[in-house]
Amino acid sequence: MFQTIIRGLRCAPIAAAFALPSFAHAQLVPDWSASVAAQVVAPALAVDGGRNSVVAATLLGLPVVVHKFGPTGTELWQRSLAGAGVASRAFDVVTDATGSIVLGGAVVDATGMPLGTLVAKLDAAGNTLWQDAATTAPAQVREVALDASGNVYALVQAGTAATGPELQLVKYSAGGVRQWMRTYGASTTNGLDSLVINSAGQPVVTGSNSAGQAVVAAFDGLGNPLAVINTGTAGLSLAAGRSGEVYAVGGGSGLLAIKYGPAFNELWRTTVSTSGTALRAAVDATGNLVMTGSFNLPSSGGISATVITPNWRTAKLSTAGAPLWSVDFGVSHFVMGSPAALGLGIDGSVFVTGRAAEPVTGSTGTVSYRPSMATIKYTVAGALEGTLYTNSSQVGADVEVASDGGVYVAGEANLFSGTPAPLLHIAGPVLAPAKPSALLVTGPVWESSSATATVTLSTAAGATVKLSSSNTSAAKVPASVVVPAGATSVSFPVTTLAVRRNTAVTIRATANGTTLGTAITVLNR
Repeated sequence: MFQTIIRGLRCAPIAAAFALPSFAHAQLVPDWSASVAAQVVAPALAVDGGRNSVVAATLLGLPVVVHKFGPTGTELWQRSLAGAGVASRAFDVVTDATGSIVLGGAVVDATGMPLGTLVAKLDAAGNTLWQDAATTAPAQVREVALDASGNVYALVQAGTAATGPELQLVKYSAGGVRQWMRTYGASTTNGLDSLVINSAGQPVVTGSNSAGQAVVAAFDGLGNPLAVINTGTAGLSLAAGRSGEVYAVGGGSGLLAIKYGPAFNELWRTTVSTSGTALRAAVDATGNLVMTGSFNLPSSGGISATVITPNWRTAKLSTAGAPLWSVDFGVSHFVMGSPAALGLGIDGSVFVTGRAAEPVTGSTGTVSYRPSMATIKYTVAGALEGTLYTNSSQVGADVEVASDGGVYVAGEANLFSGTPAPLLHIAGPVLAPAKPSALLVTGPVWESSSATATVTLSTAAGATVKLSSSNTSAAKVPASVVVPAGATSVSFPVTTLAVRRNTAVTIRATANGTTLGTAITVLNR
């Protein structure tokens, strides 16, 4: 079993002595851990609605193996995609509402070079529902995403030496039938978050063109282009908000963020700090943007100071683009690496994982550093709350947050020591039951029309809120609305009917034993 510690002396650290850095904070403690397999590189992680975790494991020279673990870390099954050639690789994995699993990757040769694309769908029990493995041209599926109907979108890196590289967006039906393929003038991807589905169900993609400029493109479900935007900056990663907005982050001279509206018009762009590049981004329940990336420092620890080492920088912006906080993590040491993944807790906390320099205190009190998988947690206000080093792995690869707030972190196997890839679970926060705390209907409410009401809950625990109207002949509301865990409010329609005179109506919202009402007047025209 691998070792998860804050610091220790279980293996010989890379020799170099420094003062203990300021980033040594409280320890994050996983409540369970599991071993995936040895020789796993770049595992892809997903968590389904039942809090089961799925790891698509790439093993050198072998087919992809999919592992499924239950909510307490027990391995439920593993499946090898033997029909995908002698060897294959997974780059991304997602799950749908039924627990089915979709992964994207490539069929590869013995050296790991891609021979063709791989897209596969398994049911919740691990049975293969369909698989598309093509070896007619060197290509690879870098990312996959699902819309609400279960259609699969795959971002494909294709091209040959003769034709040059090309990014393609391919749509499959839920049953695995290819629907269409589109290009958008991009040739390469950063290998980060280059494909998202916005809240309208539209795929949005990014990539760099031949001039090295990032392109953002959007399509409808039929493949018709909605927007193709040359951003004028270098490679970007994407994040989708809850109201149709899409963020693109990147940079080079600071963490850059660009916000696009539902019509893909640029609303704003801003840069945090004067150095660094944003690599990952996510949108919290209130619409704020959180991004993480790296900035460079001269190295130390026995290596020439001309060697540049990355440190981590994480920042939060308001919906209007105003910086709320920015914090750095790391040390000037050559074993530091970049952050690899970002996840947001249901209480607004921020989790980042990747490769970092773990401080190890020797018997004489000096501190040295070794490469380690690191997972850090920031509070909603940006304070560093805890750090977790898992020294059996040198790279944290992915992080996902379940509906109950539990955090799942997957790391790479240590190819030098032979220790298997770790999967960790950190319990989510214990939140008080969510109860209605505010109920607001906006604007004048006229007969034979529709108004918008918003119910706000006391915590981010999530709840199903029952709704009612005191006079359904004047105003109707849905029977209930769901506020997902991590969110504190949701809007719903109030549909009015014709009235002979101004009519008073009370709209009520009930959850977890608490009922809140608000009075409206349906106005006669």
